[in-house]
Amino acid sequence: MKKNKDLSVIISCPACNYSIATKIFIDEQPLSTIGWPESYTEANQMKSLPLDFVRCNECTHIHNKSFNYQEVPYSKKPNLMFNQGKNWSDFINAIIQEITAVLPDNPSIVEIGYGDGSFLSSIQQKVKHGNFIGFDPHGATNDNNQIKLYKELFHPIKQIPKLLPDLIISRHVLEHMSNPLVFLQSISHATSLENINSLAYLEVPCIDNAIISQRTVDFYYEHNSHFSSQSFEKMIEKTNPQSLKIGHGYNKEVIYALIRWGNINNQEKNINEAKEYFISTEK
Repeated sequence: MKKNKDLSVIISCPACNYSIATKIFIDEQPLSTIGWPESYTEANQMKSLPLDFVRCNECTHIHNKSFNYQEVPYSKKPNLMFNQGKNWSDFINAIIQEITAVLPDNPSIVEIGYGDGSFLSSIQQKVKHGNFIGFDPHGATNDNNQIKLYKELFHPIKQIPKLLPDLIISRHVLEHMSNPLVFLQSISHATSLENINSLAYLEVPCIDNAIISQRTVDFYYEHNSHFSSQSFEKMIEKTNPQSLKIGHGYNKEVIYALIRWGNINNQEKNINEAKEYFISTEK
């Protein structure tokens, strides 16, 4: 292929909202992590779905511009994670230690996309006292009666004023979203309006190693977004944090952020001006 071939695409980046991207990987494949065919015949009849990945020219975020959430049957086949490997367990335990070290007494903790509930349960067992709440429309049930699990979506503007969380957790959820930046900004805005300085722990797979080694197995339909270190940090910075720590784990296959939200000061003037104008012109 000629290097000067135009592979440009005009499309809004889910991580930074920049409008120009470049095609990076195209293929067609059936569902991968939640396909789970039960027979040879069923496997052969699986629908091929477009892998139409583009990379943002500004922040290097990669996403599938042809992704359709309706093609992924999460309600029938939840996306399971393998959590028992030693290196992975060591990483998780270190993160739990880091998070719990900065929590107040009797914290209110909310996990968005709790999955099997094991991460939230581990934090509860370490912290002991507090409110531990999970939201996941396709999550599993959990036998830990000290945590409350709701099989529903988390709506920041609705839930944050009720729960007033000291900590918000989102692990391996953002890469499945069509608009992760919008979702995070809505959380940040809601915490700011309630005047609470919520801590947030966000974790996603990191695509850096795959790009360096030209590895293609990372690209499959269920993961709409692929965060580079650059795009992940750029996205987080656009959520208006008071403080921010970015780190890697699991041989740099994972990137995470530990954030302090609740910083509305630099937007307060703009918000109040808009409100005043709206009220003055309202009929």
